[in-house]
Amino acid sequence: MRLYGDCPPDLLQAGALVMLKRRGFEWQLGLVRWISLPGGDAPAECGVEFVGKRPQAVGASAVTSHPDAPLDPGLLLQAERRFRQRGVLVLPGRQYQALRPFRLQADGGEWLVRAQRLLQQTGSCQLMEIRLEDELEPKPV
Repeated sequence: MRLYGDCPPDLLQAGALVMLKRRGFEWQLGLVRWISLPGGDAPAECGVEFVGKRPQAVGASAVTSHPDAPLDPGLLLQAERRFRQRGVLVLPGRQYQALRPFRLQADGGEWLVRAQRLLQQTGSCQLMEIRLEDELEPKPV
């Protein structure tokens, strides 16, 4: 999708995640692929690639020998209305390792998932395909 408009030069960068809502559609997650900032009175332009539907905020932690590791903010993208078997996990930084287990926590529950493959990587985040391993009982707060 190509977007036009006013944009401060340092607000947007290639590889950034953006959330867009088009008329008649739910919120969708996209990645900024290119930017043109001509300056003057000319509007800024950017190209956005849609990468997922139904983004759900999650806390994510790689399963390690430290069971109380803090949760990083992430997004879970899934095809179904409820997370059942497979999805895409979006996390900041470089956390992907093949078959690495992650614990996910959200309003809808807590899950143990396993990274299957790296789908995309930018300077700020990674998108990885995940598979559900187990639905966990929420920990008491």
